[in-house]
Amino acid sequence: MAKQEELTLEKFGEMMDEFLKNNEIKMLITLPEGTVEPQIQDNVGFGSVAHFYILLQAMGSVFGSLRDLLDPSQVEQVLDTLLDLLKKDVLDKGEKKDADTAD
Repeated sequence: MAKQEELTLEKFGEMMDEFLKNNEIKMLITLPEGTVEPQIQDNVGFGSVAHFYILLQAMGSVFGSLRDLLDPSQVEQVLDTLLDLLKKDVLDKGEKKDADTAD
C-alpha cells in the first residue's frame, strides 16, 4: 500500500500555482461607490482560498512595478511598510468583525 503524501501549506501552494498557471483566471474586484469594501468575483469558484492565491500572484507583479520606481536602497523598507499596512488592515477588520458578532 502506497503511503499517502501529507498535504502541507507549501505543497498546497504549489498545487494552486500550477492550477493558476494552467487555466485562464479572471477576477473582478469592484469597490462600490461610498465604500472601500471590495466585491470579488472570479471564474474559479474556490472562494477566499483562490482569491488569496490569485491576489498573491497579482501583488507580486504590483510590488515589482513599484520596485522599479524606488531607489534600490529603499525597496525593502517600502515593502515592509506596505505589508505592515496590509497586516494592520486585516487585523483591524478582524477586530471589528469580532466586536460586531459579540453584540
